[in-house]
Amino acid sequence: MSRVEVRTQAELDAALLAGYLPVLVGDGTFAIRSGSPRVEAYDSSAPTVVAYDSSAPTVVAYGSSAPRVEAYGSSAPTVVAYGSSAPTVVAYGSSAPRVEANGICRPFIRGAVSITAGALVAIAVLGGKPKITGGGFVSRADVSTPASWCEFYGARVSNGVATLFKVVKLDYKTPQRGFAYVPGTIPSAPDWDGGARECGGGLHFSPTTHSTLTFAEGLARDQRRFVACPVALADMVVHPDGSYPQKCKAPRLAGPCWEVNEDGEPVPGAVVWSPPAVAVKAARKAKAKKPPAKKRRAS
Repeated sequence: MSRVEVRTQAELDAALLAGYLPVLVGDGTFAIRSGSPRVEAYDSSAPTVVAYDSSAPTVVAYGSSAPRVEAYGSSAPTVVAYGSSAPTVVAYGSSAPRVEANGICRPFIRGAVSITAGALVAIAVLGGKPKITGGGFVSRADVSTPASWCEFYGARVSNGVATLFKVVKLDYKTPQRGFAYVPGTIPSAPDWDGGARECGGGLHFSPTTHSTLTFAEGLARDQRRFVACPVALADMVVHPDGSYPQKCKAPRLAGPCWEVNEDGEPVPGAVVWSPPAVAVKAARKAKAKKPPAKKRRAS
């Protein structure tokens, strides 16, 4: 079977229809809704493959690729990892993804995932109760606090403020709810609910520009912008066991947002806001006041 590189959903659909073996290039999101096709990822690519309904795709990761596979409904994807790849596999609902890991790869798993691993494979459990067979080292990641969430997902933090990201349309409005993130403004949520719910009620953020693409389905590359948003750790709420653990929410921004390119770098002319350093003063002990001296009585 001939291999063909694909970068978009339309290219993937066309390749499968023509009987080619798709090689996923870049970091786009690809949906598979039926059948059991095989797709591959090489080198440093980091695509997201979403399996729906009763589909059963096979995703093969080579080299240093880092595909993310999300399984919904009754889907049963198989992920095969080789070399130093680092796939992430997340199970939702009644899905039953299966992972075969060999070499020195580093799979990240969450939910009802069944994994069989070689002796040198290091497995990171992000949550849930996976079924693990083999593996040289198994660790459970703590992403239950804003600080640990930022550290795990690679969000930059300075002076208690994280730099997070939004993908928006050309008018700086979000594709889902139409909320505006105009550079230079400080958006605040009109519907903040305290953060109890994972979805709705507040402003939602991703740790990197690339991770925002999960929420940009249907938004073509030339129809989107990226905005950097400073968010105080004290305001952040994370949901490590939610449907989108790589997303956080907050009631407001800590300062003005600014536009960045797809790699998270400020665009020409962007005004980047930096959180001010907070001077921590050592607590001073109050000096005990000496009681007034008693006057001597004349003898």
